[in-house]
Amino acid sequence: MMRKLISADIYRLRKNRVFWICMIAAFLIGAYNFYSAWAYVRKLEYSFERGLAKTAFEPLAFTGLLIAVFCGLFLGSDFSSGTIRNKLAAGHTRRAVYGSALFTCMFAGLLLSLSYAAAVLLVGMPLLGFFEEDPVKVIYYAFCMFCVICVLSALMILLVMQCASRSAGVVLGILLMFAMLLVSSRVENRLSEPKMNQSYTLFDTETYRPLEVEETPNPLYLEGPEREAWQWMHDILPMGQSIQISNLDGVHSLRWPFASAVLFWLITGAGIYLFGKKDLN
Repeated sequence: MMRKLISADIYRLRKNRVFWICMIAAFLIGAYNFYSAWAYVRKLEYSFERGLAKTAFEPLAFTGLLIAVFCGLFLGSDFSSGTIRNKLAAGHTRRAVYGSALFTCMFAGLLLSLSYAAAVLLVGMPLLGFFEEDPVKVIYYAFCMFCVICVLSALMILLVMQCASRSAGVVLGILLMFAMLLVSSRVENRLSEPKMNQSYTLFDTETYRPLEVEETPNPLYLEGPEREAWQWMHDILPMGQSIQISNLDGVHSLRWPFASAVLFWLITGAGIYLFGKKDLN
């Protein structure tokens, strides 16, 4: 039963304007990001290498925003047009309806990633060269990025399925993405605090270089169990993973797929339960 719903949703996806606009936006975001990196390097007076991989993983947060817009408009139209009620009246279960919507959103997220990957091949490589990092690491980070997209898709489906208004779903989705990004940025900043603060007490008057450096303990530096708790938070939150992926700096990157899998199933289970209780009349 759910296979028929998925086929119908994929067919709608092929003719959906919002989906194709998001696809074009994903490609243009990638092309602009690579061009900006290339132009920045050209303007520098000293040698500076900005690798393709680090630039390629930077706009993961923008992909989350595109998913929020797509899910809110694509699935919100099902509520406004009564399609959800028609599917249930035709004998489909609520679980099947929810599952098909989730699969369609994840599939759309994968296609958005492939559209961005096209920008990597067509714009990024000609301007910045090939990947200099270990290919296994790049492939693993790309896999982790797709896991994050699946979690964000599950989160948006849960939100949209509880909000019958298209505009409200889009606005709430975008606000949620920004809120998660702000929280994850705060966690990243706390974990990046240095152990020692450096203060320059004497400078060379000709070269303006520091001659004496005084180091003092940083009271904001996290240690022990507190640091481990903040690191776990950073590894579990989808946007926390996205920040670490974009920086190519994962301290405990092996945690990411498992954390994403657990979070995905928890969100999906909660979404199916809430949708089963939702009054659609």
